[in-house]
Amino acid sequence: MNRSLCNRGFAVSLGAAAIALSSATTVAQSLLLEEVLVTAQKREQSVNDIGMAISTFSGDNLKSLGVADTRDLAGLIPGFTAAKSDLGTTIYTLRGVGYNSPNLSSTSPVGVYVDEASFPYPYMSHGLSYDLERVEILKGPQGTIYGRNTTGGLVNFITKRPTDEFEAGFTLHAGSYEKYGMEGFVSGPLSESWGARLAIKSDKSDKGWQKSFSRPGERNGEEDRFAARMLLDYDSDEQFRAQLTFNYWQDNGDTQAGQAVMVSPEAPDYLVPGFANEIIANPDNEDADWTASNQPATWPGTTFVNPRPEIGIDSEMSSVTARLDYDLSDRLTLVSLTNYADLERDDVSDRGGVKYEIAVDREVGSIESFSQEFRLTGSSSDGKTNFIGGLYYSRDKLDDRGQVWAGQNSVLNELRSYGDLALFYELGEAYAAEIYGGFRDWENFTETTFESYAVFGQFDYQVSDTLTLTAGARYTDESHDFAGCSRDLNGDTNIFQVWNFAFGTELGAGDCGTFDSDTGAPVGPEGAKKVLDEDNVSWRVALDWQPSVDMLLYGS
Repeated sequence: MNRSLCNRGFAVSLGAAAIALSSATTVAQSLLLEEVLVTAQKREQSVNDIGMAISTFSGDNLKSLGVADTRDLAGLIPGFTAAKSDLGTTIYTLRGVGYNSPNLSSTSPVGVYVDEASFPYPYMSHGLSYDLERVEILKGPQGTIYGRNTTGGLVNFITKRPTDEFEAGFTLHAGSYEKYGMEGFVSGPLSESWGARLAIKSDKSDKGWQKSFSRPGERNGEEDRFAARMLLDYDSDEQFRAQLTFNYWQDNGDTQAGQAVMVSPEAPDYLVPGFANEIIANPDNEDADWTASNQPATWPGTTFVNPRPEIGIDSEMSSVTARLDYDLSDRLTLVSLTNYADLERDDVSDRGGVKYEIAVDREVGSIESFSQEFRLTGSSSDGKTNFIGGLYYSRDKLDDRGQVWAGQNSVLNELRSYGDLALFYELGEAYAAEIYGGFRDWENFTETTFESYAVFGQFDYQVSDTLTLTAGARYTDESHDFAGCSRDLNGDTNIFQVWNFAFGTELGAGDCGTFDSDTGAPVGPEGAKKVLDEDNVSWRVALDWQPSVDMLLYGS
């Protein structure tokens, strides 16, 4: 089912009619339902009764429309974009709101959730979109009803839960570039109180889709992804319910190589000889190039022979989510939602698009993310008021290390030319050789701890049969603890000989080539340290007018 309700101040919701997507009109029209129930406001409602811009798709819709990843939703949802950065991190935007950062440690104002549990860093969103009941995309700020605030909106994947009777199924698929895979599930009761469901998904391709421009026959772009989800549900009586969800995914495929279509060097006098011959004229989608891992990087005065890592992905994430529901009365429910996720990443990509060592990046990092939410949901005895109130806490610990190999980069070649000055001042050939050999490889590291506390709430009051007032507020207190710098890689002190020669510093192995903005001195091996504390109060007021079951006008 596809509904897309766009809101810019005011919007109209047409109940029986559906807005079909132009890119998949025939398929979408064949799958339309008369009514769609969603839980966008933490209670079950018809999508036509909610004063909010919502798009929703059932799990069957997603399969029919070929959605295999969160990024694929960009072709289906108006105003939603998903672009993979050159370092592999996906950048999400919703109605123009996003954060264009390729860093592992950057959160997004467009949140990704699984069963209301937040996976706040875009890299975490790989390998989550399978075996789904539906997906809900909410546009605009959601901080008055969700524990982790999202200013742009959010994507909430609702998984299929264990069934009352035994069920099982699987599908196989194959495609071009020797691609093949499967998706399957097993579900059913374990006892009168317990139910379980296991779902898995695997995708592989044995033939890369990118062809090397300089080395005919060499390819890049193979896929090797696996994901599994285990769900346990407990329901002993009408008062207490529990849900446990275990997620795991791994990716051991290839990163995407660059495609050189023009040359515009920042230091043209130091461009590698023959570089212009590597530009691909009239390329197609398959044409690309990258630096062979065993290829030396040469430049007048030095040859870098120590190997670079091969391009590829070696990443995985595991998570566990626990949800406990306790009915205090017929109209009042206490919910506890706990989530812990652990991600490890080791990705190598070549952004240069040529056979030369221009910009080979290795992104090594980890994320430990914990969150706890308590919320109270209920309604008044006359049914005119519905409310939600909650407390939220999260703590994330991130380690992000960007390692770079750039032995033939024109800008760095210019810096290495300081070796000529060392010879001119008769500082010795050995010292000059160290300068010539500098800035081939280095590491930018960051260590971040992010902590957040929040109180949030919202209520809906039915003023009349056709008019509903919504009001909500949120208080957030956050702390960012940061340490980081640029330094040598693997004890290669040549990187700093340029600084030592030009500025008179005495940087050695393990030292940071980052300078304190106040004192001008190197920050030391522990890096630059900064703490940012912020707090904020936000609120929302909205009015919904529903003169008939087929029309809803709302403004906020």
